[in-house]
Amino acid sequence: MTAQAAIRTFKLTAADGYHLTATLRGAECAGPLTVLAPATAVPARFYARFAEYLSQHGRPVLTFDYRGQGESAPPSLKGFEGRFRDWGILDIPAAIAWADGAYPGRPLHWVGHSFGGFGLGLAHNNARVDRLFAFASMSADVRMMPLSARLKTWPQFFAGTMIARTLGYLPAGLVGTEALPKHAMLEWYRFCTTKEFVFGVKDLPETRH
Repeated sequence: MTAQAAIRTFKLTAADGYHLTATLRGAECAGPLTVLAPATAVPARFYARFAEYLSQHGRPVLTFDYRGQGESAPPSLKGFEGRFRDWGILDIPAAIAWADGAYPGRPLHWVGHSFGGFGLGLAHNNARVDRLFAFASMSADVRMMPLSARLKTWPQFFAGTMIARTLGYLPAGLVGTEALPKHAMLEWYRFCTTKEFVFGVKDLPETRH
């Protein structure tokens, strides 16, 4: 185990020009580069201790926040246009592209929590990832839940969409520790209530990846 790794915070630029806040630990480490991709409504700082652990064991580690989340959120989410799909088709590819440029030829390992695991599948450049460890990642089609879980989930989704439409965002604490942009909440609800989840969404051609 090495001493505490140096930490650098910087901006990733997505293909549409949006700037995401990212943190690199252990830049000088010789092991595979590991990217930690967050769950919905969970900020990158939540994974800081795990990132530090990995860097102390010889891996450079990148963490980042999706648009509208954590340090990548604007001062107010009202009127913010970021969608749920944008995290997978724009933000995750930005992290992969940065990794490819900063560590060319270095093995790239991806640790994805919930959305961070299945969202990688929407990224056009995901073939660059050598290994994926996804946890709490699943098809979120509510039809696959036990009836007891569905009876709890449907009202929560209904209330969440109504609140998001009314306030222009979903306040923190109703889903995770972060507030959710309105369009991210509405699209999340749409995906989860679509048969076969993202594979049933007709206007999401990125599932081909």
